[in-house]
Amino acid sequence: MPLRDHLVAAQRDRVRAAFPEPLPGAKGKTALVLGSTSFGYGSSTVQALLEAGFGSVVGVGMARAPEFAKGFVPYKADPAWFVVGAMHQSDPRLTTFLGDAFADSTRAAVSHHLRERGTKVDLLVYSLAAPRRSYGGRTWTSSLKVMGEPLDLVNVDVRAEQGVPLHVDVATSDEAEGTRRVMGGEDLALWGTGLLSQGLL
Repeated sequence: MPLRDHLVAAQRDRVRAAFPEPLPGAKGKTALVLGSTSFGYGSSTVQALLEAGFGSVVGVGMARAPEFAKGFVPYKADPAWFVVGAMHQSDPRLTTFLGDAFADSTRAAVSHHLRERGTKVDLLVYSLAAPRRSYGGRTWTSSLKVMGEPLDLVNVDVRAEQGVPLHVDVATSDEAEGTRRVMGGEDLALWGTGLLSQGLL
């Protein structure tokens, strides 16, 4: 079994243990997962919603196709590309839009898809984590820092298989605002108000 299929199967086994029976309230419902292609929270959420019995799941996220060297051997590949492919092979209820979830064009494409299917979104999951976001002619950068007081903790170095000290600085006001602009809800508001204004949420 290819690694991608093994990873997706492992995710599916975990969610099946959580949902031995479909949820009665999920039948016939549609979920929209923004950030569905990450191998972690995004793809796990998609798997859980399908196993819970949702009639359809629409995902949005980035996943770049592999680049090939001579002899058609992939030398650079985004793991999300293979994970998304494996999920689509395992369940026809999934539709995935590969692109920039922050872009107006992506929101328009998803809205068009929902209108064409005569479907409204019953559950909206926002799972986008990104280093930057460009919108309205400006680019914001996010930071993984803390608010209030500095934080000292232990990080795991997987290569050395040991814990190492990690110090996390306090975010400046500009860093905090940049993070809010990227992952703090402004984009979620654009998705939510856009879908609501079209009667799709």
